[in-house]
Amino acid sequence: MDALGSLRGVVNPTGEVLEGQHYTPYGTPFGQTDTAQTAFGFTGEITDPNGLLNLRARYYVPALGVFPSLDPVEEGNRYGYVGGDVVNRVDPSGMIYENDQSGCNTNPPSRPSLSQTYSSCTVGSTMPTPPSYLGNSGSSTPWKSSRPTLADYAFSQTAKLGTAFVKNRRGWINAARHLEHYLQNSGGDLNVDPQSIALVISDFDELVANPQKNAEFRQSVFDCSVQNYSNQPISLQLTSEWTVFVINPVDARYQDWYYALGNFSYAYTAVITIGTLPELVDVTYQVHIIDFYNWDIGKMVTIDIDGKGTIIKITDEQMARLHKVGLAQEYKITGQTNSKQIVNFWGVPTPAPTPVPQPTLPPPQR
Repeated sequence: MDALGSLRGVVNPTGEVLEGQHYTPYGTPFGQTDTAQTAFGFTGEITDPNGLLNLRARYYVPALGVFPSLDPVEEGNRYGYVGGDVVNRVDPSGMIYENDQSGCNTNPPSRPSLSQTYSSCTVGSTMPTPPSYLGNSGSSTPWKSSRPTLADYAFSQTAKLGTAFVKNRRGWINAARHLEHYLQNSGGDLNVDPQSIALVISDFDELVANPQKNAEFRQSVFDCSVQNYSNQPISLQLTSEWTVFVINPVDARYQDWYYALGNFSYAYTAVITIGTLPELVDVTYQVHIIDFYNWDIGKMVTIDIDGKGTIIKITDEQMARLHKVGLAQEYKITGQTNSKQIVNFWGVPTPAPTPVPQPTLPPPQR
C-alpha cells in the first residue's frame, strides 16, 4: 500500500507480485496486471463493477473526481472530494465536512469548477431537439453556377454506372443509395437510421448502446444534474455538443459507410430524471447524426465497369463539378435513434428489501 492506503500490489508468500496497480491523482486505476484479483483499490476501499468507490455513506466517482450525491452536511462544496488535495488526504467515510482538515474543502484549488460540457441543460420532461449544427454545411461552390459541357453530361452517365457497380459488385448498399440521391439532383435531405451504422461499426455501436460508458456524456449528465438539483425530484432536458466520428477507411467491413458518409457528427439529447435520492438517476436518450454529402478533393475510386478489366477512374473533383454545373446536388444527411432508457444511470446499488417475518404456526392438533 502507499501513503493513502491505496493497494499497489498483491504478493504471494514467496514475494512474487501477483497483481500490480497504479492510479491517477483522483483514483482512476491504470496499468493493472491482473493475474490475481482483488476488489480493494484506491485508498484501500472497494470499487464496484461500475467503477464507483464505496465510501460507506456515499459512492465516489474516481473518473470525475467528485461524489455524484450531496454531502448531508449542508456547507461548502457538497460534491467535492478531499478539497482537491488528493496527494495528502482521504475521505474514508464519504461524510467529512468542510472545516475538518482531514476531509473536503470548499473550492478545491487543484480541481476546476464544474464546467459546461453540454450545449444546453434546462428544466423539462420532454425530449429536446438536437443542437444547432455550426460545422461545414457543404460546398462553397453554388449549385448550377456554371453551364454544363458535353463532357459533363457524359460523366454524369458514367457516375450512374458507378452507382450500379458499387451496389451490385461491391455490395455497398448505402454508398450506392447516397450517390444515387446526389445524382437525382433534388438537394433534399436524406434520412439515415444511426442504428444501421451501429450494426456495422462497433465503436459507434458502443456510443449508441452504452452512452453511460462515454466519458463526455457521463460528464454532461453529471454537470447538468449537479447544477440544477436542489433536494427535490426534478426532470432535466440535456443536449450535448456535436462530436465528429471518424470511420476507418482501411477496414473492409466499414467501407460501405465510409463511402456513404466519410466522417459524420453525432450528438445526444436526453431527459434526466432525478428522484428523491440524487444519486439514483434515470436517463432517457436519443442519438442524432448529421453530415453533408459533398466531395473531399483529392480522392479517387477506380471501377471495373464490365468485370472484364474495363477500368474507369472517378475523382472527387469530377463529382463535385456535377454540383457546380447543376447535374447533381449536394444535400444534408440526418437521423436519430428511438428513445432508450437507462434506469439507475450511475449504477448505484440499492439496498435489498428487509424480509418480512413469517408468523409461526402452532403444531397441528392430533
